[in-house]
Amino acid sequence: VVFVVVVCWCSISSSSLQTHHLPSSIDRPILFNQELDEFAALSEEEAKLHLINLFASLDNGLDIEGEPVGGAGDGVISHGELAIRITRVELDRQWLDVLRHIEEFDADDDGLLDKGEAFAALKGQSLDAILNIRFVTADKNRDGWLTTAEAVGYFHPDTQTNMFPILVTELIQALDVNADLMLDREEVSVSAIQSHKLKSSALHSPVDLYSLSSLFSSLDEDGDGLLSPSELHKYMTFHYEHRIADLVDSIFSVVDTNHNNEITPEEMWTHHEVFIGAHGVHKHSAGEESEETVADGEQATEATEGVKESATRQSNEDIHKQTQPHEEL
Repeated sequence: VVFVVVVCWCSISSSSLQTHHLPSSIDRPILFNQELDEFAALSEEEAKLHLINLFASLDNGLDIEGEPVGGAGDGVISHGELAIRITRVELDRQWLDVLRHIEEFDADDDGLLDKGEAFAALKGQSLDAILNIRFVTADKNRDGWLTTAEAVGYFHPDTQTNMFPILVTELIQALDVNADLMLDREEVSVSAIQSHKLKSSALHSPVDLYSLSSLFSSLDEDGDGLLSPSELHKYMTFHYEHRIADLVDSIFSVVDTNHNNEITPEEMWTHHEVFIGAHGVHKHSAGEESEETVADGEQATEATEGVKESATRQSNEDIHKQTQPHEEL
């Protein structure tokens, strides 16, 4: 059942995509769930060949919104073509994750999650009061049950803009030491964030929490020395809307070696680890890892980390520019 639902979702018309979704990790960002399993059974050389076979499916002439803009089958991958692929991959991964939660916690096997079942799925990860608000917000038709589509907002609120007000509430409740319903510089300091993360890793946010400290002045639009719920919500929305583009730009900065804003099959082959992961995610064709394999794996990891650092840096630079006082996002 899980397989059928996921495959059907992947085939939904691109025009039905209403929001952009970023994978929770840049690891293997273009592989759907079924492909993740397939690649795990391949050696590195087999995986590289399989990756090139996927090239045509990315070369589809679509933009980030999933709209046709021309260039399908032209032998290169554009920013838009890569962006829509990453968007669809995240949707696919989210749905499978939600289906697994439903399968595990749907005690009455009705294919839905009531409030008790949904709470059980996140037991100990957040306050019941917060989970209650999250459940009610995700339950769009207010019938007391979460469908698979609604459950995406409950389990992945950081990828659903209608859930952002709830995330702001969760963030403030977690870090607001003096209970003034706002966050000051000390409350969003690196040490405060680290202290919270040691207590719980369940706080969802579409932004890097550590950026709250470094960008504090830019985010504090009224200059009162506090981050209000509206300022935090504005930051989350702006950052979220640009994350796909930032990730794509960071991938191009590594892969597009001739800087012509296009990715060729040759460039994809050379930088395959950016798309399908480093050594260790595939089987080894000769059994034991050789020193060369380990060294190559370290290089692949460094390349992937380079993409991550580039994406974070670009995102923060964009936010700093766009959130200066007297400027609208």
